Amino acid sequence: MAQSAVLEMTLERSGTVERSVMDLTAAARSLAVESDDAEKVARSNRLKSDSLSTAATLVGSSSQASQARQSEIDSYFQDQDSDMDGETAHNPRHRSNSQLSSFSSTSSVSGVSAPTTPGTEYTGRSNFMNYPFPLNISGVTPLEITPPNSSQPTIGETQKADIRGAKLKKMLGEDAPTPKPSKVTEVPWYLGHDYSPADISFNMEGHVRGGTLPALVERLTLHDGLDSNFIATFLLTYRSFATTSQFFLLLFKRFTIAPPKGLDTSELTLWTDRKLTPIRLRVFNIIKTWLENYYLEDEVEDRQILPKIKEFAESGLMRELISFPAVQLIKLVEKRETSDSSFKRMVLNMSTQAPPPILPRSLKRFRFMDLDPFEIARQLTIMEANYYNRIKPIECLAKAWTSEDPVIAAKAVNIKRMIETSNLYANWIDELVLSEKEPKKRAAVVKHLIAVAEYVVCDNSSIGTVSNSSTEAYLGTCPSQFSALQAVTSSAKSWADYRAELHAANPPCVPFVGVYLTDLVMIQDGNPDFLKSTEHHINFYKRVSTAEVIREIQQYQSVPYCLTPVPELQTFIRRGLDNAKSVAEL
Repeated sequence: MAQSAVLEMTLERSGTVERSVMDLTAAARSLAVESDDAEKVARSNRLKSDSLSTAATLVGSSSQASQARQSEIDSYFQDQDSDMDGETAHNPRHRSNSQLSSFSSTSSVSGVSAPTTPGTEYTGRSNFMNYPFPLNISGVTPLEITPPNSSQPTIGETQKADIRGAKLKKMLGEDAPTPKPSKVTEVPWYLGHDYSPADISFNMEGHVRGGTLPALVERLTLHDGLDSNFIATFLLTYRSFATTSQFFLLLFKRFTIAPPKGLDTSELTLWTDRKLTPIRLRVFNIIKTWLENYYLEDEVEDRQILPKIKEFAESGLMRELISFPAVQLIKLVEKRETSDSSFKRMVLNMSTQAPPPILPRSLKRFRFMDLDPFEIARQLTIMEANYYNRIKPIECLAKAWTSEDPVIAAKAVNIKRMIETSNLYANWIDELVLSEKEPKKRAAVVKHLIAVAEYVVCDNSSIGTVSNSSTEAYLGTCPSQFSALQAVTSSAKSWADYRAELHAANPPCVPFVGVYLTDLVMIQDGNPDFLKSTEHHINFYKRVSTAEVIREIQQYQSVPYCLTPVPELQTFIRRGLDNAKSVAEL
């Protein structure tokens, strides 16, 4: 793992160093060009002075000298036809007698735009570089002329940088930094992406909206970028639009891509270093991450893909190219083949001991009213956390918990168990109240239950959301506490108050899973599986929304409770849940 991380870091740093060297070279070239420009401007000023003195001398000369001057101008424009625009390019006499509408404010000097002073962009009436006199200055080409319809001069990137620099100096003084002109680095065609633009679509922020499965897998293993959010979302939700076999087949193909045809030796070396090697490292990391965090031991497809991964890692191609990562994959596969569901599970070392449980006088014979409300809340929280922590991402996909297909419904066994348990809690609470015949005793049970619910909320458990089902008729003893619980657990405005309390709570926590199931149903029913504009594009944005809900579920699974389970109390609670009467009977 460390070696692969070092390889990734080395690859990224090499790219950074390469870009820095390119920027440094460009900056040095720009400084050299600016120095040449300054020298050429000085030379042009000297020539301008000479020309002005010559023009003064020629004022009183004969018409023959004037004709010679006109002939010289015409000859200049005939030599520079390529710099003219429109119909005037074929009529040098017309060009020499007409005024130009506007000029480009940059001159082409070694491919770099020459700077100009802001506010002094040259128009047709400017006498820049002795225009219209031809100048034979080495390395300087005549100004490009904008189309006749243009009323504004063309501003190059260097000139824009100078304008920005002048504004900065005006505001910040002479110590203001000098902006650099933006440069576009051209990527060789053979280092581009393999998918077609028609195979993937993006939103305004540049995030993936949808795409074909091969394009999404390529995006997962890009050679020129690493999008960790995209990777996590894909691995969390890919089972909703592809099988594990399809996914790994595309990964194996991605590892063995062939170079484009027609590359010479240097181009092939560059393609191997900057594209093939990064792609292979990405593929290795994706497979490794899947084995560590996304493999499901209960999924038949996942178990069937393990031998293929091992065969891939043992192949001569991978052994020869990246031997150490290949050995890592083989070890991970072997652990998965022989391990149980506790593989790679995080275990926290508790620095504090669990508080001692509050027990009744006798654990062999006791009633509900004999139990301390705080300890009931603790045991309920432990039991609920055990169910909640078993929920897997695959259970949250495609409303599996409501499917009538037994194979699909079996994928959501833990969510279904939590739904069933939640309903049983409500029935059990109702039965505890109604089993007492006298109103005073019923009121005492209600008061005891509300105390339990308050402690449950303090423990960040979801049991409090089902404690208000049928106790409204017995609120004479503690209406304020019950009203506060009702407000927190209200489903109004999409559980707004409950969500606020939940997000303010620090783990460990057991959220009410019904809130998340409501969100998942709305996402599933409110969004198509494929984009409407391009039906062959998988709607990846839908999976992004689903992944956000899954991540929120997972964040409360990572921190365990530091509580002591009491088997006798949990058995009592479990028996009460299993034997609770139905709503009709009650």
